[in-house]
Amino acid sequence: MFRGQLGTVRHVRVPIGPEPWREDGSFHLVHVGQSALILARPVERRQGRRSELVALTSRMRGLVPGGICVPDYAEFAELSHRLAGNEPVRPAQAPRTVRLDGWLADPPHLVERVDLRLPPTVLDPRAVARMGSALAAVPVHTPDPVMDPRAQRELAGPLARAALAADDLLVEDLLVRLIGAGPGTTPAGDDVVIGVLATLSAATGLPRANGLGPAHRLASQVAGLVDQTTAMSRHDLLAAVDGQFAEHVHGLLRALADPSLVTATIAHARTWGASSGVDHASGATAAARAALAHTSDHLPSRSTHVPRRSA
Repeated sequence: MFRGQLGTVRHVRVPIGPEPWREDGSFHLVHVGQSALILARPVERRQGRRSELVALTSRMRGLVPGGICVPDYAEFAELSHRLAGNEPVRPAQAPRTVRLDGWLADPPHLVERVDLRLPPTVLDPRAVARMGSALAAVPVHTPDPVMDPRAQRELAGPLARAALAADDLLVEDLLVRLIGAGPGTTPAGDDVVIGVLATLSAATGLPRANGLGPAHRLASQVAGLVDQTTAMSRHDLLAAVDGQFAEHVHGLLRALADPSLVTATIAHARTWGASSGVDHASGATAAARAALAHTSDHLPSRSTHVPRRSA
């Protein structure tokens, strides 16, 4: 069991790969939510582009890159209470310090390691069409155009098509308009980019230009623009650039390959943040449409020319 400042936890799920809490386990608690606690590395300990954040999440939220998921609801509630009590974290307060050093010192059977890289996915046109229809039916509850994420969602298709066409100048122009733009702690534009990148990373049969696939070309440009967004979103974008996506995003790709999963997946996406889940789904679905259209446009003709015999 995991003991100490974080209480007693019997089971955690963590991503395969480097653990950001290992080298220096000191963090500040910066956000308390119903399904996630966000810890930030103190400013003086941040180095370059290394991970600045660790998300402690419940089963409802699922595992996210660089995070720790506590799947037992009672244990997560106890953990949340120990770290934050019943009071929200306010910027004016001295930040609470949390140490994670000893969490993985216990027997390894208590730690479930999860691969957050997306497996190859064969897109199903029926599933993609159903996802598109389901997303179109999701209402946007805001009269304020500044808080309306649809402007960012509408750029998902053009971004995916530009990446598939290896149009690097257009990709850059669209990313400048998306990253850091839109409502949310993780701006809607960033969530859309992650959705597009997820589909282009996972979908099979996509074209390559000069040896690079569209996901690689897109990721290389995203990495150069992450400083124009929030710390939480920068963490998510850099993870996506590295090929790591939250379990919620994995669910979106499974639904794009299986029509029977679409309804439940969209229902879950609507619970992920204020609009982040639907923004992710919008980006992933628009990219799936673009990928299917691009692949279809470049398939050889099925018609066979049979020369006529002269009379």
